[in-house]
Amino acid sequence: SATAKAAELRFSWHNLDKLGHFFMHVLLGLVAVWAFRRQSRAMVLLCLVCFAGVTEIWQNFAVDRDPLLSDAAINIGGVLAGAALMLVWLRFRAPKPI
Repeated sequence: SATAKAAELRFSWHNLDKLGHFFMHVLLGLVAVWAFRRQSRAMVLLCLVCFAGVTEIWQNFAVDRDPLLSDAAINIGGVLAGAALMLVWLRFRAPKPI
């Protein structure tokens, strides 16, 4: 039926939106850890987690958006995943030749 198709389309768009937010935050985590690799890792991670959470709070001020705890968790999971990937890469990359 047309209603089922519309619900299915809405559901798939919803998942695509969540995946997009997750991977955008993964990229943010990768870039931030790389850019601030000489800074305190704890401070960089704290800033990333705060930014990921605050972006959800900012949605209170947008007309058609509502902040969701699940979206904040997706954002935070994304920055932590990106940060972890970059930290692993920095740890195990080949040493620079002298």
